Amino acid sequence: MRAVINNKICWASCVLAFFGLFGSLEASTLQCVPHPSTPALDDAMGVTVCENSVVVGQNLSGITQLPYPSDGQFSHKKPFQIRSCGKYHCDRAAYFNVRSDGVTLKDNQDNPTSEIPLTVSIKQLSSGKIVNFPADTECLSGLCDFQGAGRVLYQCEECLNFELTMRADFNDLIRKGTLKQSGKHSGTLTFIIDQAGSTADSGVPDASVNWPVNLYIELDIPSLIQISGLEDMTLSSEGTGTQRFCVYTLGAPTFSLMPVSKNGERYSVGSQWSDFRLSNEAEDYLRYSMDIDDGAKSFSYNWGSRNDYLPPVYTGWKPSNVLDCSAGENMELTISLIDNMNAVPDGVYSDTMEITVYPE
Repeated sequence: MRAVINNKICWASCVLAFFGLFGSLEASTLQCVPHPSTPALDDAMGVTVCENSVVVGQNLSGITQLPYPSDGQFSHKKPFQIRSCGKYHCDRAAYFNVRSDGVTLKDNQDNPTSEIPLTVSIKQLSSGKIVNFPADTECLSGLCDFQGAGRVLYQCEECLNFELTMRADFNDLIRKGTLKQSGKHSGTLTFIIDQAGSTADSGVPDASVNWPVNLYIELDIPSLIQISGLEDMTLSSEGTGTQRFCVYTLGAPTFSLMPVSKNGERYSVGSQWSDFRLSNEAEDYLRYSMDIDDGAKSFSYNWGSRNDYLPPVYTGWKPSNVLDCSAGENMELTISLIDNMNAVPDGVYSDTMEITVYPE
């Protein structure tokens, strides 16, 4: 017996979308702006945040339309740039740390029942320095995590490249009961660019800016389904065999089930239906039936569908609500020969039964 899951609806290939922009961009009053004149002693300190060399102020563009990972291991990198400088029209670079509590996406911000905590880190590409969130270390001296950038000959240096990396093990979150629902999960990652009290190698107190940056994240999880536990079966001398298997869903109270026999013969030319048959190498056949029971109802299948048409009688099966069915397999399958095995030549008769499951 071989379990097959349709690619459009299987656990491994459902698509999730990560989307949404945070909103209008805000202009910052603390920008590293070059001036052609001699710098003044009272020029403002500055932090600049950019995406693709365009200043974005405090709001990075949101994360949008990311594919659901086939192995359940979500990972996404968000590139952007930071310039950190002090007085004198940013003539001097200012070291800084990045502080953040991290972020947890929730299905309902007022009364959440399902959550996706993201593992987040930030990396400065030029130095290779990585800081993992949550992080709450203040930048009090030149021994801070990240270097800044000032000006050269009254021209602002290029913003230094940074990268946020966000990860989550969706399978593990489902097993732990943290990710409980399909649908939208959202949250805002906020991190603070915390400058040192003075710019590099100067000792002059002309920095010390704390600049918050926001990244809005929204994830839409569709109904997911997983089938497991089906194994090859050897029938008894009476022509019967039974085994248990499991169907799990996230966000779907019931599911549909569609079987098809590899050796089945179509009911008629162009028919959607084919019977269930075992076959030997000489193409002798034995018809069989397949009974399925979910503890609440049962049904005996003699025919399957060879296309995407799903008969209504196959719907309404009750799934397990535990990934991998660690609480016990919820479905039972019984194979019974319809034809008389004594009426066919001796030999080995086999078939591959494909069972497709759909969340409802």
